[in-house]
Amino acid sequence: MKKDNYELVVEYDKTRFLKKNPIKIAEYANLTIEDENYIIVPHFNQEYAINLKTAAIFNTNGDSAPIPVMTRMVILHHLIEIKPHAKAANEFVTIHSLKDACVHEKAFNNRATIPLAKYFSNNLPDFIAAGKKLGGEISTGGDHSFILYAFPTIPLKFIFWDGDEEIPAAANILFDKNITDFTHPEDTIGLGEMGADLILTTAKKLNHQE
Repeated sequence: MKKDNYELVVEYDKTRFLKKNPIKIAEYANLTIEDENYIIVPHFNQEYAINLKTAAIFNTNGDSAPIPVMTRMVILHHLIEIKPHAKAANEFVTIHSLKDACVHEKAFNNRATIPLAKYFSNNLPDFIAAGKKLGGEISTGGDHSFILYAFPTIPLKFIFWDGDEEIPAAANILFDKNITDFTHPEDTIGLGEMGADLILTTAKKLNHQE
């Protein structure tokens, strides 16, 4: 899908959002409403606000730079698609176990897990440092793992196993078993890729600062 087509999707989704009850959305997604005009939406390491009258999305830190279309789209999809009283399973699974998302497993690995494994191969400290910088919650599994929140109700678990002369490094991204109760199934892929890109970008910035 071309970028212009994504913009058309966003415009359509804005009309869908405006038909929703913002109080209920905020309740289901564990979000807050500010000044009765905005829903505040934490997304990974940033915070956004969506105008309840126009569905426009902007950074709460005053940054006027354009927000990427994919970011706007996953925010809108989360708010539109979340099911009433959605509840996390508190059980992490691979993409292979997610109905309607597993069909994209190969592309997901090519764009997310494989780049993580390649970049952090023999660089476990960099993976640890990136997770710490992003405020990741240390978890279990692999040589190191941590949890980042795509949204307050959508945790993603990033796991890394370093390699040696016989076994190559590997990485995986796990999702809550009920993630599709909180967003569109295809967006599970997008959120995983966005998280992987954020970890890689953070690690590269940290290396540049040294």
